[in-house]
Amino acid sequence: MTITNSAYEHKLKGCVRITKIAAMYFRNCSRANMAKKMFITAIKEDKKLHAELLEAGFSFDNDIFIPKQITVIVNNWGYPDDFLINSYRNKRTVDRKNF
Repeated sequence: MTITNSAYEHKLKGCVRITKIAAMYFRNCSRANMAKKMFITAIKEDKKLHAELLEAGFSFDNDIFIPKQITVIVNNWGYPDDFLINSYRNKRTVDRKNF
């Protein structure tokens, strides 16, 4: 998947701050620092994504994603809207199993 033909295309070009990307993927957070914490936690929990980001030169000390790292995120999670839809579907599936 490449970063083209998306509503997020212009927002995901070039180097982007982690807080900006976190806010796109975790729009339900009212504070940028909470969105960033949730984003970092989600990256750590997704072992495949974490490994690919490390190969692309990512470090949790960095505040900026380079285009190569953004492409890795989009390839694994999809665009922010896709991520929200998939998260909602997974949550509903888990909720159904509990009953």
